[in-house]
Amino acid sequence: PMLQVVRFAAIAAPAVGLLFAFSGQLGRSLARIFNLSAKRHVVIAGDSPAALSLALDCRASKDAVIQIAQSLPEDTALGLRRRGVILIEGNATHLETLRAARAHHAAHVVAFEPDDTANLQIEAAVRRLVGNGRRRPPIGVHVATRSPLLLRDAREMRSAQMRKKDKAYLPPIDPKPFSLHEMAARALFQGQCQTILSLAKQLGRERIHVVFFGFDASAEAVAERIFASLWSVHFEAPRLTVLTPDPQGAEAGFRARRREAFAHPQIWSADIAFMAFDWDAASIGPELLDAVEQARGKPTAAVVSTGGDPTNIHLSIALKRACNHGLRWPIPIFMHESSQSEFSQQYAKGDDTDELDAYLQ
Repeated sequence: PMLQVVRFAAIAAPAVGLLFAFSGQLGRSLARIFNLSAKRHVVIAGDSPAALSLALDCRASKDAVIQIAQSLPEDTALGLRRRGVILIEGNATHLETLRAARAHHAAHVVAFEPDDTANLQIEAAVRRLVGNGRRRPPIGVHVATRSPLLLRDAREMRSAQMRKKDKAYLPPIDPKPFSLHEMAARALFQGQCQTILSLAKQLGRERIHVVFFGFDASAEAVAERIFASLWSVHFEAPRLTVLTPDPQGAEAGFRARRREAFAHPQIWSADIAFMAFDWDAASIGPELLDAVEQARGKPTAAVVSTGGDPTNIHLSIALKRACNHGLRWPIPIFMHESSQSEFSQQYAKGDDTDELDAYLQ
């Protein structure tokens, strides 16, 4: 019987291999056939975690998705294909790659590369691919932008084009620059703004005061959103205090990128101060809280965003412990995480107690 099993396996193995090879070739052929007639779909250029997450979200909404990626692990590519995402390997800045993805017939093209220059090149390539052909409605080209200065300039250019264009003629491309950091900051305060204002009133504070531990791009976007939206007739102007190992460099960069916050001091100037604190050489304790209180007053919220998830978790735990010692700072602590971890699922769940204490969000 063992000999018969071996003989059967020797015959079946090539047959099964041919069957799998045929099924894979059939799947690729069907994908190419779909590409030849694809319209009103979503083209996503990029292989970052955010780009992959966007592709899966679009598929969950029943959108047809073609993703352009240069290098994806096999298991990741297999998972995307199982969810119905069509993958094209290539450089999205090249016309032929965009043509293969039928970008000139798409409803949306999302340039989601980590490099701003590459995203602008993708937008330009889509323009060349479409040419002067009319699209009703226009193809929305969403360009991810990390630089706040570039984002502002791109939006001003788009606004000028929208004002000047002929009402009878719609351009085939509608560029829509966006910032992932800005979107996250906006979403944060849409859900937490009322909580912060209510807590400040409950604690009897004169103003909203937010203390930042670290000041990376995400934290800077949160700071901008505070100055833009966290205002109330019951409080004075918002105040920010930034603790960072390089306060001079952080302040110079913020002032250079956010010139409008200091352009008209006779009307209003951003109340933000930068203080030195090296979390690699010192720990969070009563002496640090004393220094912040004496210089800037008691806070109503804290943001931990140093640029790395492990450091953020470490600082958040220490900060929560120090804040709850004697209920000194009963405030929400907003911890930045680039990807959700088991720690955040278990411990950064928001205010889940009845008493007034510090909690992680």
